[in-house]
Amino acid sequence: QNIAGWENRERSSLPVSEATDSPLARLVQLKPEQAGTLGELLRGTGPWRFGSVDGLFLFSRGIAYLAKQDSAGAHGALSKGVVGSWSAARGDTGSLQLCGARYTLRFSDPSAPWAFSATLEGATSTSVVRGQLPHEAQQRKEMLPHSHQLRLAHLGSGVVGAGAAADGVVDSAAAVAAAENATLAEQLAGSGPWLWAGTGPLGFMRGGHLVTPWGSGRWGVTRGAGAESAADDAVFADFANSEHTVRLLDLNCLRLTSTRKADGEKVGLDFMGLEDPSSCASDLHKLLV
Repeated sequence: QNIAGWENRERSSLPVSEATDSPLARLVQLKPEQAGTLGELLRGTGPWRFGSVDGLFLFSRGIAYLAKQDSAGAHGALSKGVVGSWSAARGDTGSLQLCGARYTLRFSDPSAPWAFSATLEGATSTSVVRGQLPHEAQQRKEMLPHSHQLRLAHLGSGVVGAGAAADGVVDSAAAVAAAENATLAEQLAGSGPWLWAGTGPLGFMRGGHLVTPWGSGRWGVTRGAGAESAADDAVFADFANSEHTVRLLDLNCLRLTSTRKADGEKVGLDFMGLEDPSSCASDLHKLLV
């Protein structure tokens, strides 16, 4: 892709028959955000400024990610990137779990939740850590500009509510069938973190903001002021002066493929949001304060 450090080699994906305990099966067990809730507005936001650190992301299905920290106090997992979890339903309160620590988040304006105060649960002191979303492009109710009819959906389970059992338990087979009723843009909206040709994080963020290791870009279903429109099974992902079309390659393995418009070069995207949480609470707290 003519970008320093960019690998062009694609890995082959596993046949479906070999996908025991597949990434998809694990992903669909994570609870999706519900329409009309605080969580719906927060999915696909970041990087947040969290205390004195940058790089907190709130992705769909309650996946939190703290990008690697380059400061002198960042050790172990914090120097590589940390996967955690978050949740927020109705009201003005949410929760964030990172490095084995759990924070209670309080939003002053749940209708525009672009700032929060966080307190560490179980701490002897009541010190407050502030969170701020600096990207104005993400401070909107619409996931994609000019796409007001975009339904709330998640990769692997389609439109929220489709294929769900009466007791709320998600069935993998039903989720795969329901996914066929959603466009790829609806399913990728707010998702991450992804690896692009082995490098990450990459995220399909709110407001059509594309976060990549090579700088910000745009993603969506139109390009060139509407001159081009993506098919239902594709999304555009444009960054680093290059235009790409992304499609699903292997649902079980949560693997996408991108084709660069200029020369047809293909690279793979792999989901990295299912890593086991790291224990780094003390190091994180030192960085925050």
